[in-house]
Amino acid sequence: MRLGDLLSPKVEFVFKPIFGSDDNQDVLLSFLNKVFEDAGQPLIASVEILNPFLEKDALSDKMSVLDVKARTESGMLVDVEIELQDRRDMGKPTRHCWSKLFQGQLQEGDSYRSLHKAVTVNMLDFDYPSTERYHTTRRFTCAKT
Repeated sequence: MRLGDLLSPKVEFVFKPIFGSDDNQDVLLSFLNKVFEDAGQPLIASVEILNPFLEKDALSDKMSVLDVKARTESGMLVDVEIELQDRRDMGKPTRHCWSKLFQGQLQEGDSYRSLHKAVTVNMLDFDYPSTERYHTTRRFTCAKT
């Protein structure tokens, strides 16, 4: 393995400190604003990095750990994931984690009106079929090998 491959932002131990650390909130903010701009969504002013573990409601529940979990100044929750392999089921884990983000906002007695938007951004290192059901943005870059 080449050093460039080892230090690629696609490698989880490189990705998480770049996008998921308090010291690099500005990097995450810039990235999210570009994604939101491309999707025609309002830009955000600030972002707070949160604990990536999604709480279990019961001992038998599946434990989920997000690559990066953040909250914007408006309360919107954001999950940023990097996926290197196409396991042919991207929709299921994406919906599972997104729904846990959304559901985890409410406590007993809370009004549904207190729910904030929840967004998942998947960065994929493989082709995903285009569909009208998902916003997709593709960027192509050239690199010297």
